[in-house]
Amino acid sequence: MKYIIKKVLSSNFSVCFLIVAIFHVSCGRTPKEEETLKELVCQTNSLNVEFYIPLKINFIDGRFFIPDFHGERMICEIKREPFERVGDFGVRGQGPVEFIGPLLTWEFDNKLFVFDRRGFKLGFYEVMIPDLLSVYKFTELFFVNNSINKLISLDHNTFLAAGYFEGGRYAILDSLGKERSFFGAYPAFMDGEDNIPFDAKAMFHQVKFTASYDKKRIAAISRHVVDIIDYSGPQPIIFSQIKLADYAYDYQSGDMLSTDLKSGFVTGATSVSSSQNFIYVLFNPLLKGEQIEKEKVKQEVLVFNWEGEMIGKHSVSCELSLIKAIDDYSLFGITKELDFVTLSL
Repeated sequence: MKYIIKKVLSSNFSVCFLIVAIFHVSCGRTPKEEETLKELVCQTNSLNVEFYIPLKINFIDGRFFIPDFHGERMICEIKREPFERVGDFGVRGQGPVEFIGPLLTWEFDNKLFVFDRRGFKLGFYEVMIPDLLSVYKFTELFFVNNSINKLISLDHNTFLAAGYFEGGRYAILDSLGKERSFFGAYPAFMDGEDNIPFDAKAMFHQVKFTASYDKKRIAAISRHVVDIIDYSGPQPIIFSQIKLADYAYDYQSGDMLSTDLKSGFVTGATSVSSSQNFIYVLFNPLLKGEQIEKEKVKQEVLVFNWEGEMIGKHSVSCELSLIKAIDDYSLFGITKELDFVTLSL
């Protein structure tokens, strides 16, 4: 993957920004098309693991941790070198150290944070320090209300949340899980979107978070829009907002809340990961309703820096459901066929 980054940095992509003080928004241009994209080749790793509904790939201290929404134990642990399954943990249930699922997970301070989406519970595993029975200790932190559907750490005592907030696009939570402030506007790249109720916009633009803690930035990626959030100052701000592709959707607001992407618009981003220097977005350019063989419309990995500038784009030789960058030079994934793969040129 070192070769990939060198190639990415040499790519000639232009990004247009409107700059106002320290806040800037992209002009809404979609990624520049190339006649031939450099292809990422999927190399299957020899691994005796059966995934069912893998939700994310996490990496801490040479080990992958993958929440899988199936079975009685909900997190699979895999060693990188050599590739082998270590075991499973995270018991399904409704007890104090059990989960209903699905699980949202992320790495922070060498801990595996776990947010139980339907149990509304946040805590973390000390995966660096197993106890005498080789069991990871789970520490419960707090419960949240049902308006929150995504979380990520900002520091040891503060969290960024996404969900259904009338007061702003994102919420800041304290160490007790209380909403202390809101910031940011919902995307408005679609004609008339400013007039759509906030709950419908929140549903359509549900995000996935990824972080660069060294740079104090979070990327929040919905299917068609990237928000780069800077929290180095006294208050977090949306530092850059980038439209990945045009979109339009039908919706119902209120008690029968629903949204639906209209035909003729691209599927968009399906997975995201980052290193300290780059953001990687797995992007599906297939148009909704388009009758075409999937092999003819390959997924892409779009590469951004933390300033919000697109610096590269690669096609992918297999169909992926998840990607994970473990540093600037190494990218892994899980395919739709549930194989664990390494991505390389």
